[in-house]
Amino acid sequence: MRILKIIFLCLTAALVLSVFTACGGDSGNAGQNSGENVDENSENAPENQNPEENQAEVKILPDLPEVNYDGYKFTVLSMTDENEYERDDFWAEEFTGEIINDAKYARNLYVEDKYGVNISTVNIGNFSMGNGTGTLRREISAGDFGYDAAVLSVFDAANSTTNSLLMDLNDMPMLDLSKPWWDQRANEELAIRGRMFFTTGDISAAMGGSIWVTAFNKKLLQEYSIEDPYALVKSGNWTYDKLTELSRMVSEDLNGDGIMNQYDRFGITAADDIIQAVINATGEKCAVINAGGDIELSILNERTIAAYEKIAELIWDADVMFQFQRISDETGPSMFEHDQALFMPGLFRHVVELRTMETDFGILPMPKLDESQSEYYSSVNTWWALFTCVPALQENPERTAVILEALAAESRYTVRPAYYEKSLIGKHIRDDESEEMLDIIYETRTYDFGWYYQIGGFDMGLVNIMRANSGTFISTVERAMGRVERDIERINNLFNEFID
Repeated sequence: MRILKIIFLCLTAALVLSVFTACGGDSGNAGQNSGENVDENSENAPENQNPEENQAEVKILPDLPEVNYDGYKFTVLSMTDENEYERDDFWAEEFTGEIINDAKYARNLYVEDKYGVNISTVNIGNFSMGNGTGTLRREISAGDFGYDAAVLSVFDAANSTTNSLLMDLNDMPMLDLSKPWWDQRANEELAIRGRMFFTTGDISAAMGGSIWVTAFNKKLLQEYSIEDPYALVKSGNWTYDKLTELSRMVSEDLNGDGIMNQYDRFGITAADDIIQAVINATGEKCAVINAGGDIELSILNERTIAAYEKIAELIWDADVMFQFQRISDETGPSMFEHDQALFMPGLFRHVVELRTMETDFGILPMPKLDESQSEYYSSVNTWWALFTCVPALQENPERTAVILEALAAESRYTVRPAYYEKSLIGKHIRDDESEEMLDIIYETRTYDFGWYYQIGGFDMGLVNIMRANSGTFISTVERAMGRVERDIERINNLFNEFID
């Protein structure tokens, strides 16, 4: 049976990924680094690889012991629901011919066979925020070892951290977050005093769908004789002023009723939470870690104020901007698909949903604040991102670390190329320029734990003033300063306790 599983793994992997190397030959090499010239500390963004280079890439193996866990059921708590298995980073029941599913299945089968485990998931729904934290709290309070690992929404990962429900990943010896299959940007931007309670990397295909991008309609670009946005990005001149200028060239009352609504054409359509991406796109964050290792608020400065004023002017112009969440979350993508908007800032998941769109479109990073800004920044969304973590109560933490590290390492050669190269570039990206933009977007992705830990309530506070079409950035921040101080003190004290 074991031989048949290995043969099947090799066959399915060969069908799914040309980059997947000799799976049968890896089984006896755990703990060894194949290839002296491999840079294990290189970052795990798709820009560091291209399909041709991956063909010849020497596979890096995780430094793990030769162990067998005798059929142990490795259970992952997953904040997805039964209709979202494509977003479940661990679930794959069989070979189906779907690229990402088959990559996950091949990876799981390899790890299951190599370490003698069976991988399963329990799905509890992503949009019932608090379900993840509540589930872990009940399990741990009862002294149960129900879950070996968890994939939690942003807010549940942060809340579970502050409720002492998660293990410090840096304190698990068999888990090496410095390896290239873990996201080094996440490690750098989410660690507090060296403690890391949730992260991501090649193990997650779902995370890619949560990065902010800007889609544009090529048909409308030509009809209105609008300049090439790709050239603007490459020259460094893709800014919010330019976005506003171009958007104002397109809006049109299509049915002539004198009312601008979902039946007309707009320069831009987006969700209300674009304000978070706009602030992060300036290179600023809601909160940062200071030189002393403590969290401090960073949201109130000249650049964030300027960014707020620019996007508010655009969003509150009902003749130019359509805020689609006021009607339906699906209205904006549908309008864009039917040539009713020139630009659609949104998430990569929205790009994937445009696969049936007849009109050609391209993708861009979020704009800069101004031309003097050195680079673009691509925010990871707070409502759609999912992070990998480990519940604090573990029957065998070493076993958990071994399996997670093995899954992450194998994902570098299965899930990652399936998502970036076979799915995004192979199926959803329609031109070479968008592929170049994709590289820029992933090179500059950024995580903001100020949003994630809901410091000062700004995660919704700023969204609400966008929805209300009124309010000032400065007054919103100043009114929340009492809560800000309490939130920061609470989180800093918590991490100080971990250190002690």
